[in-house]
Amino acid sequence: MVVLLAACSVDTSALVPEGSGPRDSATDSGVGDACIPTAETCNETDDDCDGTVDEGFDTSIDPENCGACGAACNPDPANAAPSCTGGMCQPDCDLGFADCNGDESDGCEANLARSETCGTCDVSCAPPTPLCQASATLSTCVADCTVGTTLCGTSCIDTETDVLNCSGCGVACPDRPHAVRECMAGGCGFRCDDGWDDCDGDPANGCEASLDDIATCGRCSRTCSRPNTIPSCLGRRCAFVCEAGFLDCDRLSSTGCEVPRTDPANCGACGAVCDTTNATGGCGTGACVLTCDMGFADCNTDGSDGCEAHLDDDLMNCGACGAGCSAGEVCTAGACLSSCPGACMDDCDVAAPCGCAGDSCDFTCGTSNCNVDCVGSTTTCTADDDGTASNFVGSCLDGADCDFGLRGTSSIEVNCSGTGTDCVIECRDSSNCFVACDDGAECVVDCQNTRTCEFTSCSGTMIDCGGNDIVCNRACP
Repeated sequence: MVVLLAACSVDTSALVPEGSGPRDSATDSGVGDACIPTAETCNETDDDCDGTVDEGFDTSIDPENCGACGAACNPDPANAAPSCTGGMCQPDCDLGFADCNGDESDGCEANLARSETCGTCDVSCAPPTPLCQASATLSTCVADCTVGTTLCGTSCIDTETDVLNCSGCGVACPDRPHAVRECMAGGCGFRCDDGWDDCDGDPANGCEASLDDIATCGRCSRTCSRPNTIPSCLGRRCAFVCEAGFLDCDRLSSTGCEVPRTDPANCGACGAVCDTTNATGGCGTGACVLTCDMGFADCNTDGSDGCEAHLDDDLMNCGACGAGCSAGEVCTAGACLSSCPGACMDDCDVAAPCGCAGDSCDFTCGTSNCNVDCVGSTTTCTADDDGTASNFVGSCLDGADCDFGLRGTSSIEVNCSGTGTDCVIECRDSSNCFVACDDGAECVVDCQNTRTCEFTSCSGTMIDCGGNDIVCNRACP
């Protein structure tokens, strides 16, 4: 009777638990030469794009890559299983056989139950002990066969267990692919080599299934295929990387890479949400594609905050991304200005001097330069310092009516020019006033503390009115 032995068992503790396999960490940048993941093979290349080369392959013990990638040992040596030790091919001999000629290509050619190689390669039986008594431990030379064994040629054989004489002399058990022949109770069977299994139950093709194959990874019933993945079986454990354009966001091995990179809630990476604040659009090929609303722009190229820049008043992106205003300027209607055309502005930003033409407007300056331009026949400007150290620079042109008040410990320079210009300048605290009054201008300077108040380029008669009042081209009040 032929007895088929069960295939070798698998240690299930070595298998990958659900959800613990490798995750996709690469980002599909859309660049032409970006890494496209495939199953990892031993070829000194990072096939699966995970940043590691040839993981899962040990060339010191791998019979298919023994000593180097692609250097395969004899896949089915005679009377042996393929084996790699220390990067060298050495067949793993079946019980009762040996590699006596040192030639890996013909496997374990020597039968240790023969009188020529009785027990070991270098023992040859001769009279008075010409026969070789086969043994499961160590065959020895004898004069006569022991009880229970049969003389087959010059060998004393147990036909109940000998694979070359199973049930009778010369009845050899057939070789099976990736298997070790066995004779039990006079019936032939086989035992699978390590890493192989008989998954189809057909003894004719032996152990046909590799336990390193993605269809039978570690055991006959395990397949590594998952949706939208490139699977691999490394060390009899399933692993996978996502196909280009997909992500594994739920961390469940059973669902594979379930999310496309074009998902607006996972755009290019798990959890990367496209923000359409001040914009319309969605997720393109792994990146947020936004069309900004009028007056807005995505200047930081970060789709997670939409079109964050308001180009009309953003000092760092005034009118266009990267167009920053200089110190002392403001961004108005997408332009960097030192004056504010159009509607007048009250209480100017202390870091941004500004002015207004053609209307009435007030300015308050802090610890900065305050540049005030009063232009036009109907303009009335009042500029006040908030009491901290500042520099006032004012210009009153034809027809303007300007009042300047400086309280801090700094300087004010005012140019009053043109016929009809009326300027009133007050210098309080420890301040210095320097005033230029052109022909026809009416200027009044009031210095409340004993500091320097000077007129330059004044026509007409300067009148010193006492009390630190200085009047140019008009009578004292």
